[in-house]
Amino acid sequence: MSSGNPKYLLETEELLNELPVSVFFLITRSPFHPNPIGFSNVKLKSIELYTGLDPVLHILGADLMGNTPIYVIKPYLSYTDSQPDAVGGFWLRLIPEELREALLCVLAQDHIPSYQDDPNRIYGFEFGGLK
Repeated sequence: MSSGNPKYLLETEELLNELPVSVFFLITRSPFHPNPIGFSNVKLKSIELYTGLDPVLHILGADLMGNTPIYVIKPYLSYTDSQPDAVGGFWLRLIPEELREALLCVLAQDHIPSYQDDPNRIYGFEFGGLK
């Protein structure tokens, strides 16, 4: 076990066997970090995909000063983030409204066979004429 403050470290036995040093995972939702990184909830206004560079994300509501860098933007998760008026995800708009509730019920059942344990396998099914 590392001598560092445990609230800053995420270690597993597997990692400890492979690496002789403590490993920091800074890309988490935890407010406990070994350096003063701030957190802001932001709203994604738009995405520019074809800028000649990497995609450009336009955000609103960031609590930043000057040339403060943004290291990570994570998607909104209603069970961990507290923004009662926020809307999570846009994929649901791709599903016809009359199929949404039924599809969510089917997806909640996790229909992957228990004997399948390949983490890289991609599963799919047809539902209401959609793939």
